[in-house]
Amino acid sequence: MGFPMTEIHEVSPRENVGRDTIARYEAQFRAACIESLSLLESAKKDKIYCDLHDDYVARYVSLGKTTYRFVQVKTRASQRKNLTMNEVFGLLKRKKKGSANNLEDSYFGKMILHIINFKSSCIEISLQTNVEYDEDTNSIIEDIENQRIESKHTTTLISEIKKLTEFTSHTEAQILLELQKLKIETGLPYLRGEDTYFIPIAIEKIREYSEIELQHTESVEILKNILDLVRNKSRNKIHKDITASDLDAIAGITLHDLLNILSISSTGYEILKSSGDSRAIKNTSILQRFLRNSGFPESMIPELIQLKVNWDDWFSVRRHKVPDFSLSIFTSKIQETVEKLISHELKFKSLQSELPKLKCELETISGLDGLTEELLLGSVLKEFVWINSK
Repeated sequence: MGFPMTEIHEVSPRENVGRDTIARYEAQFRAACIESLSLLESAKKDKIYCDLHDDYVARYVSLGKTTYRFVQVKTRASQRKNLTMNEVFGLLKRKKKGSANNLEDSYFGKMILHIINFKSSCIEISLQTNVEYDEDTNSIIEDIENQRIESKHTTTLISEIKKLTEFTSHTEAQILLELQKLKIETGLPYLRGEDTYFIPIAIEKIREYSEIELQHTESVEILKNILDLVRNKSRNKIHKDITASDLDAIAGITLHDLLNILSISSTGYEILKSSGDSRAIKNTSILQRFLRNSGFPESMIPELIQLKVNWDDWFSVRRHKVPDFSLSIFTSKIQETVEKLISHELKFKSLQSELPKLKCELETISGLDGLTEELLLGSVLKEFVWINSK
């Protein structure tokens, strides 16, 4: 008599370690993806390093000074199980015989190495999680935030830190000050295992940081490409003697990587940014889409964007010389031209034949001496951006 037939779903698997590991890495990649999107907004944050020193690192450059924020991502399958003080700080709530605190193997114990190794260049060590932390951990966090020692657990933590060679001579106040670098971000929905939370949050981040309006399918494709970029930047082995430039290429994500994924001209963006345009990403996108749709090759787009900047510079010097009534006439003529472009009554490539006539009409306006066809074209592009960015 043989064994009865059994289907695969009827027997529980021996382990899910592989699946759990993949899920944790995916959470790490999602967190790095969200952080990378902030490059679209931040003037000081210039690079995200993937899976380097920690799950990811944000680099900031300001006034010639370089600083870092180190981030570790920890997730739980069960949303109801909080992080414990033992996990976060290696501290036991109640010591049993033969047991001891273990700062070294805790989340914080691993992250404090960044403070030791990078000193003042480390401005933050951040623990990100999809769950909350327990009351004992909370008592320590409150003491750190308020720069006080009211919890016995804070006293124990400081005692454990003082055992480290680098902190033996520190006072309690000095250690509390260093502990302010620790941030714990809890309940982050995009760290959960489903796209249900991550995709809408990430799409909103793209809109918030770039102000670009995208179709849902476009946004999803962009997110897929950014996640692929994060995975690729996390994959390569980092050798001990790697150069700074090679490290940037292997593990670093920059704004220009994101602009490439968003199909925005880096050169065009830099032209607008250097002119002081606070909405350089959105305005580059507006101009680029318009010029592409008008049949201009990519190579010409930066040159045309420069015309818009040239107009801004030229007109800013002459604005106070132009009477308000004359300025209204000028603006009305430019708006009329732009409206024809928007309604497709006039093709942008046909605008070249219209510019000489427009110049003849407008160059007699007081204060606009020296007006050229190139400057007029720049004013048309400026007005087009203004109308489409409302």
